[in-house]
Amino acid sequence: MTIRRSVRVVVAVLLLLAGTALLLVRHYANPEKVAKLLVDTAATHLRLTLAFDGLPRYAFWPALTLELDHPRLSVPGRPGNLLEARSIGVVLPWRSMVDSQLVIEKVVIDSPALALDPLDHWQSTAPSGGGLPDAQAFIHIRNGQVQRAGKPVIKGLDVEGEVDLHAIDRWWRSLPAPAADATPFPPVRGRVDIAEAVVGGVVLKGLHLEATPD
Repeated sequence: MTIRRSVRVVVAVLLLLAGTALLLVRHYANPEKVAKLLVDTAATHLRLTLAFDGLPRYAFWPALTLELDHPRLSVPGRPGNLLEARSIGVVLPWRSMVDSQLVIEKVVIDSPALALDPLDHWQSTAPSGGGLPDAQAFIHIRNGQVQRAGKPVIKGLDVEGEVDLHAIDRWWRSLPAPAADATPFPPVRGRVDIAEAVVGGVVLKGLHLEATPD
């Protein structure tokens, strides 16, 4: 077999494999099913309503990612959103296409806005832990902001690192009555960059925090 013929055979085999893979993806991929798992998880574990615009969709490169446009978290029966963002990408293992269990490897949130007032209400009415599952996840927040009474108190928030849901909940609940060992910084193993923050009427700019595993 000549080199040219060998190359043609290899190319033909690769094209066949690629076509078969695409057919399998189209058959098994069901982003609506995974999005429903996210909605059900928010309702069951967080007691929050998750909504989004349009239809959920998959991106397949560089990893299997469920993409949602304009996701919104709200407290049932309360006006306004606790959290909304331009988009969110949830990186999933490939077995999610055929598995009924929800396993999240990474969450990428673009331009989120967190409202502290509904967050305070949600935490005051939820039991400690808020029914949170025992979970750690890698999170990447891009160009986020935090608002109080509709006004931003943190702008240009960029977070990249691992978070523990229960550790975040304990930290947040400790802020109103700080103990001697309390910290104003969230327990994130990674980096936190803040373009601007308003603390006690003082404007702080260009903050950079970085934490490494113990």
